[in-house]
This record gives sequence, C-alpha cells and structure tokens, in this order.
Amino acid sequence: ELAPGVYTVTETLQTGWTNTTDLAQDVTVVDDQTAELWFGNVMIPEDDPAGDIKVYKFNDLNENGEYDDDEPMLEDWEFTLTQSTSVPAIPQLSAIAIIDSGFTDAGGELSFTELAPGVYTVTETLQTGWTNTTDLAQDVTVVDDQTAELWFGNVEEFLPYTDGRVLVHKFNDLNENGLYEENEPMLEDWEFTLTQSMPVFIEPSAISLVDSGLTNAAGELLFDELPVGEYTVTETMQEGWINTTPLSQSVTVVEEETTHVWFGNVEDPFMPFTELDLAITKSVDKTTAAPGELLTYTLTYWNTSDVVAYDFTITDDFDQRYVNVVGVGGGTVADGKIVWNLAGPLTKADGKQTITYTTRVIDTMAIGTTNIDNIVMISHPEDSDPSNNTDDARTVVRVAGDPFLPFTGSEYLLLVGLAAVAATAGTLVRVRSKSAA
Repeated sequence: ELAPGVYTVTETLQTGWTNTTDLAQDVTVVDDQTAELWFGNVMIPEDDPAGDIKVYKFNDLNENGEYDDDEPMLEDWEFTLTQSTSVPAIPQLSAIAIIDSGFTDAGGELSFTELAPGVYTVTETLQTGWTNTTDLAQDVTVVDDQTAELWFGNVEEFLPYTDGRVLVHKFNDLNENGLYEENEPMLEDWEFTLTQSMPVFIEPSAISLVDSGLTNAAGELLFDELPVGEYTVTETMQEGWINTTPLSQSVTVVEEETTHVWFGNVEDPFMPFTELDLAITKSVDKTTAAPGELLTYTLTYWNTSDVVAYDFTITDDFDQRYVNVVGVGGGTVADGKIVWNLAGPLTKADGKQTITYTTRVIDTMAIGTTNIDNIVMISHPEDSDPSNNTDDARTVVRVAGDPFLPFTGSEYLLLVGLAAVAATAGTLVRVRSKSAA
C-alpha cells in the first residue's frame, strides 16, 4: 500500500556479518505491481585461536637458576620449538615435530608467535664453555591470545689454565753490570723474537718462530698463552748500542706462571756524534713569463744526516707585488710568505720530498723587464749547516712599450737619452752652417 514513487530500502547490519550487496538500494514503486530487492550477507569467520611464547636467555652469575636484575642477557643462543603429535596409524604412539627454531637477539630474547593452543617444548642448544642452571628443555602451554614466558639460565665454566707466559724487560744498563738497578730507565720500541726448537724426526731440530714484538713505554713485552716448554728470546740490536746481557736467552715456560727475562744495553760511547742537517732546493717551471701566466714552483727538501728530523719549518718568501698565490700546497699564506710547519719524522732513508705551489703573474705589470725572485728557507733549531737551507728561483717578465704612449720605467730613461743625442746633433749642424757662411 505504497503510493507510486521512488523509495530507498536500507538494511541494518548485524554483528558477525558482512554485506555482499549494497546496504541501501533505491526502488521505484508502480501502481498494482510488486518491486523486489535482494540483500546478501555472509558470516565473518572467527580468527583461529593462537598464542605466543617468549624465551629469555640470561647469564646466571650467582647460579641460583633464577634471573636477577644485575645479570646480563645473552645473545645468539639457539632454541628449538617442538610438539608431540600422535601417529595416526598407531594412536598409542606419538612423534616429536619440530615447529620452529631461532637465536636470541641483543636483549637475550626470542619469540615464537601465532601458535595454536597446546603443549610445546622449548629446548636450548648448549654452547661450549657454559653450564646450564635451568633445564635445557622446558614444557609450556600456549593459550589463545596470551604470551607464555620461559627463562633459561647459564653460567660460564672456568676451565683450568694450562698455558704460561714470558715477560721481557728491556733496560738501559747505565753501570754496565748486566743487572737491572732501580735508577736505570726502561727502553721502548726494542724488538724481540720468541722461538722454539722443534724436533725433525729424531734429529736434528728446526727453529720455529713463535712470535715477535716491540717493548712498550715501560720497556716490557709479553708473550702469553704459551704451551709449557723450552723457548729462546732474542733481541734485535740497534745501532749505537752495546748489549750487556746475552742477545739470546733460554727460558722455561711453566704452567700458569709468568717467566721474567731481562735484557740490558748501554749506548756505545765511541759512536761518532752526528748533527741534524736539512737541505732544500727550489725550481720554477718558467724562466720567462707574460702577465697573467701561471708559475709553478717545486720545493725539494731532504735530510742529509742520520738524525731524525721532527717539527721543522719551510718558509717561501714570494714577491707579492708581482704575483698572486693560486695554490699553496698545504701551506699557510701571510704577509708575502707561505709557511709549511712539518711534524716529521724525516729520515735520511726517506730521500727527497717535494712540495709544489702555484702563483699567477699580475696583469698590470710595468712596461719593461721585471725580475720576479722567490726565496725559500728550511729551518730547524738543531740544524748544523745553514749553507744548504736556502735557495731561490727567478722568472723574467718583459712588457713591450707603445711608441705613441708616454714611456714609463726603464724605457723612459731610454727616451731621455735619445732626446739628448738628437739635441746634440742639431746643435752641431747649426754650428757648421754658421761657419760655412
């Protein structure tokens, strides 16, 4: 009994259902007719029940089988998740199914997620050098929408120490008696080699290199984790020193003990005294240049002595009236100078070292010939020979003059001279003319 016209029918959706057609549908009512509308729905399936397991792995320092706040968590420990299942053919029997496995993270945690409710077993893989303080395998019941927690504790085993050590002491034997005295300084950066005789069949024996190293600031060098046995420690002699103890000394390594061995040396009083001597040269890639051209300078420096050079300075004095610095090669520019402060070390064996830098001739050079002179100096407070500490380089710039423009510089003097010659010649001509008359 609806009047003809357009209507809208809307369904009210029920919990647990979803619509498969439009919830609201339009319809036209016609006189003496029945209009039909179809509304479809389907039930929403419920989620399968599932739960989680979280494993915690800790270092059980007090070995009480329980986690305490000050005990660290352990990373990279493997755990395996299994579950017992029945055998369909023989219901009274069961089989162990591996569900998942993984490793603990940096926080000592590992999660097994989306597990169907039931009883599971989590088993840790024991690592070498550790002892478990909780059961290696623990059963757990998974409940829907819940997280079950399992804690696994372990502690490190303290295995007996079966190796020994050799500690080398290197000292400056000032009184040359071969014994260390309390007032004698220790020596750093001395090399020692540790060797051991190894049998070849029955005889003879071969020398096997075990290790080597340098003494530290305290004059000590430690060889550790050495199997029990007989060894030989040999020092590498340095130039300018004399040994006051044998260069090679035999030592016996004892289990869990440190064997001390002392090596003494004294400076050779008959070594010739050498003084530091640095040298430098300078060159330029162009001996003549035009305004605006680039000039590249090369500074070559070296150490001619056997003394190692530290903290020396190179100073280049360029003529800032005529050139502008383009590239300083690592130096610092100030007040017409480029300075390089070099920390070293520079030894004789290092050979010749170079620095290059670049300048540009200014565009506004004066007419005539200009000499651009640059001087370099290498300096060190202990340098014994100043004769080879400086060098220079010259580049000549020539700028031609315009005869129709005023002369400047050296060409102005040339103009004055020519004028004087012309005036003298004119005077002589007039005198001769009067004489003839």
